[in-house]
Amino acid sequence: MMLVIRFIFLFYFFLLEIGQSDVVLIATVNGYPLHLKELQYEMSNQRTRVYAYFAAKCDLGETALDWTKRYHGEVPLEVLKKRALEQAVAIKVQQIEMKKHGIDVAINYEQFVRKYEEATLKRKEAIKNGDIVFGPPIYTAQNYFNYVFSNQLNALKVTLMDKKQMEDNSYQEWLNKKLSMAKVMVVTNKW
Repeated sequence: MMLVIRFIFLFYFFLLEIGQSDVVLIATVNGYPLHLKELQYEMSNQRTRVYAYFAAKCDLGETALDWTKRYHGEVPLEVLKKRALEQAVAIKVQQIEMKKHGIDVAINYEQFVRKYEEATLKRKEAIKNGDIVFGPPIYTAQNYFNYVFSNQLNALKVTLMDKKQMEDNSYQEWLNKKLSMAKVMVVTNKW
């Protein structure tokens, strides 16, 4: 519990330092913007993995992880930020490929927010009208993104296999090739 409180406290002050605008531009990936909120989603997704990595590497036991302390040459918060950026870049590259292959995708954060708000309104209306709604009544933005992205990713894999651009079980190889060709420009490192 203390670990969670410490992380939230650090993250809160980090956000105050850079301004809490959802549209703070952090980087561009092949010319497409990567915003702070997208990185926050990935930091949230990666936090448990980074904690587990340091807990195993440093044999922490019951000791709380200090996210700003150096352990064996690495600082957990820096590792978290690095992994979040890598994952956010990978997502953006896949979204760009989805768009190229005709899959409906919101590449820009503002587009995503609009689609999320539209989906939320539809779900609320359906519930109000007594219609059947599958899944939770209302998604959080992060859960909605994960759900939609998962479906889009499946559609991309099918499309790539249909077009013979990828063989069975070679998606990671295909993605690694696309990632190696990606042009990533970090605009600010104050995140």
